[in-house]
Amino acid sequence: MGFQQVAQFLGGGDQRRDDALRRGGRLAGRSALPAGLYRAGGVRGGFPSPGGERRGHVPARLSRTDRQRPGGDPGIAVNRARRAADGPGRRRRRRILWRNVSRPGKPALAGVAALVLLAAGWMAADRWIATAPVPELGAPVSAVVTDRHGEMLRVFLAADDRWRLPVALGQVDPGYLEMLVAYEDRRFERHPGVDPLAMVRAALGNLAAGRVTSGGSTLTMQVARLLTGKPTREIPAKLAQIRLALALERRLSKAEILEIYLQRAPFGGNIEGVRAAALSYFGKEARRLSAAEAALLVALPQSPEARRPDRDPDAARAARARVLERAERAGGID
Repeated sequence: MGFQQVAQFLGGGDQRRDDALRRGGRLAGRSALPAGLYRAGGVRGGFPSPGGERRGHVPARLSRTDRQRPGGDPGIAVNRARRAADGPGRRRRRRILWRNVSRPGKPALAGVAALVLLAAGWMAADRWIATAPVPELGAPVSAVVTDRHGEMLRVFLAADDRWRLPVALGQVDPGYLEMLVAYEDRRFERHPGVDPLAMVRAALGNLAAGRVTSGGSTLTMQVARLLTGKPTREIPAKLAQIRLALALERRLSKAEILEIYLQRAPFGGNIEGVRAAALSYFGKEARRLSAAEAALLVALPQSPEARRPDRDPDAARAARARVLERAERAGGID
């Protein structure tokens, strides 16, 4: 009695049909196939159920070579039966689906896929920024002794042996702030922490010079470097700096970011912050500065040790002249 005859004879339930088919496989010299393999739907040649529904199909028959193999290989039988049950391969089904899409509909489908990928990338970038570790924003400041009129009498080193004084935007000359933003980060008020145009310009300049001459860092990126205290010339370190800058822009206002820079920027030796620098180099507060004094304080943090006016006056004057020249071209000074 053959496979189909056994199944039609039994005809009353999937379990009995599977048992009969497995028994038929053993009688024909083949290894038994797993139960339920014959119930794959949607393939031609299935057995009619008692209710008239098509519930499965006859598995692929083994080749003569496989039947003659001693003991038979159940893996070959299972794989061939599965291929017969699955019908066209997955790649073939994708090709068929793509061919069935109308020609005008293909660009629309590609546009939808691009939007989905863009949204997924945006969500991943947003999470990358939101989970950025932010270091401690505050820093120890020097203790200041004043008289009853508020005049400074004595200043002590901060806990980390730095001359670092607390400073707010209202305690700094507005001309210095304008010159700083014009020289360091012209789009400071508009960018989200990173300025792509400045980075592209810096990359082109570095390629033309054959060495790293500029990093294209914004003021926010410089604050990120000051907070971590790590160099940023390697690509992984630069990416970490960009990540922290974007995170800072989400948490702080532009004024708060600028105040961190004014307090932490290096000015040579153990002098940090524009207020401490003005007192150290000019003997006065940063509230009122001349254009030359403001230009020097803008130039010093870029290379504080090489441009210290007390050690290399020529380098300090050259750096100050470059800042004044750019400020004059931008219309910041008369």
